[in-house]
Amino acid sequence: MRGLDICIEYANALNALSLDPVNRSKIKAVLREAVKQGMTDFRDGECIVPAMFAGVPELVTAWSNGYRAAMIEACEAQAAPAR
Repeated sequence: MRGLDICIEYANALNALSLDPVNRSKIKAVLREAVKQGMTDFRDGECIVPAMFAGVPELVTAWSNGYRAAMIEACEAQAAPAR
């Protein structure tokens, strides 16, 4: 199921964060994975946020940022003059 691994890692990162509230490195790593998922989904033609991200605003935002970044990248590539 799309996004399941990221959701599991997010839950683990939240658990780690409760033990060490200063260290957000695991959360940041999971959010980077959600961004990558958004980019991959754009390239694969998948335009809906993974259902597994429902109720987790940080994951939805990260996925959306990745999706948007891939869309902008694709538009810029199309607009670039051929060499």
